[in-house]
Amino acid sequence: MKCDADVLVIGGGQAALRSAIEARELGASVIIVTKGKAGGGGSSVISDGVHSAIFSQGDSPESFYEDMMRGGKGINDSCLVRILAEECTVRVKELSEKFGIETYNEKVVATPGHSYPRRCYADNGTGKTVTLKMREYAEQIGITCIENTWIVDLIRNDRIEGAIGIHDHDWVQIFAGSTILATGGIGGLYEQSDNPIDVSGEGIGIAWRHGAFLQDMEFIQFYPYRLIEPINIDLFTKIFAKGAKMLNAAGERFMEAFPRKEMETRDVLCYEMYKQGLVYLDLGEVNPTELNASSPKLAGLMKKGYKGPLRIEPERSRQIDPDENLVRSGSSDRRNDQVQGPERQLSGPERRHQVRHGHGASAFYARSVSDGVGKYRAR
Repeated sequence: MKCDADVLVIGGGQAALRSAIEARELGASVIIVTKGKAGGGGSSVISDGVHSAIFSQGDSPESFYEDMMRGGKGINDSCLVRILAEECTVRVKELSEKFGIETYNEKVVATPGHSYPRRCYADNGTGKTVTLKMREYAEQIGITCIENTWIVDLIRNDRIEGAIGIHDHDWVQIFAGSTILATGGIGGLYEQSDNPIDVSGEGIGIAWRHGAFLQDMEFIQFYPYRLIEPINIDLFTKIFAKGAKMLNAAGERFMEAFPRKEMETRDVLCYEMYKQGLVYLDLGEVNPTELNASSPKLAGLMKKGYKGPLRIEPERSRQIDPDENLVRSGSSDRRNDQVQGPERQLSGPERRHQVRHGHGASAFYARSVSDGVGKYRAR
């Protein structure tokens, strides 16, 4: 099969869809190619549908910018951080105003690393709420989705001219004036990861083979709030704002000395968990109603009378295990990090590889998925 378009977007998550939509609305013909179903793959679908926006009294883009730079230990790409801080509110509002996604703001709890409450949740708290609505919109405006297709490599002569892949045991060639890689990170390579199995890093290899400079590849973010056994679920940050604690083997709350306790940023919390070796989750001070609202699956487990330990310790049973969550590195098509021009563009929100590197040393809760709604992805 052969087909062509002005713009080819490889990937099926939030970043791919938003890039494709922007390109289409700028007048380009667009094809999305994805390994699974558009809107049903990539790590954005397993997020809790939360984005960062500025809506609290006293908050500002400058305050958000400073929070992100401080959390990233100052090694973030300040240009990307500035764009996100200034654009996030308008882009997050588009979720409801443009795509018809019901949202609500968390106006009480300031999540780790944030000076103000900034969380904006999708209707039922799942990433698919966002991506499936984006897919529906994309189809309405004439974007073609080629699904269940595994891209093997880019087509290159003097320049990038598209990609070649496999669909239903046959070769597929897609020719395009511009190609956007929004293929995700490397979570599927880890034994413990909350990423879907399709997030396996092929796009990174493709980019590298065609001259992309891979930046800060060692920057892997680990997520501290995951229950592995007796059930495998994300616990979400909210239960620690409602009274949940982490205890070490001696029954001590090892985060007691930290200003925000278990609500410290992920890098700080994961390192402290690592030093303890064995960590338990204590729900003794969490109101059952609050637990049900913050973590319904965990509440269901406790209602069934589960009395065993809830543990945090890598590679052991009945644990809450820090798992691979996102790649904070980036890629660009030249050594000076410029990605302009018709040949090749590299895209993706954090929880996947992105153009350049906005997170620095640590990714913030609720801002990582927000990268995927930025219009600058496609321009």
